[in-house]
Amino acid sequence: SLVSPPSTCPRCRTRVRPVDNIPVLSWLVLGGKCHACRAPISIQYPLVELITGLLFVLVAWLTPAGPLLAARLIFVVALVVLFGIDLHHQILPNSITLPGIVVG
Repeated sequence: SLVSPPSTCPRCRTRVRPVDNIPVLSWLVLGGKCHACRAPISIQYPLVELITGLLFVLVAWLTPAGPLLAARLIFVVALVVLFGIDLHHQILPNSITLPGIVVG
């Protein structure tokens, strides 16, 4: 979830402070480790953030401002999420794909 529960360290379950939750930058500043327990944090997190940001810039550059831009950005987010889930679990959840079919 993006809202609740808040982000936590996978190892020590300490809440990630807002200053430590800045995409890509915080991971680099912390050396890829948890602020509290110093456990390594997977490079997957900043890579997904970086790829999503680059895709947003590309889509915004190619699409004029308006409803189409918003729709394309939402589509990009859905595809990034589906790619990550499929890569890790080899499934495509209906909770994402079915609404996408209806909207499409």
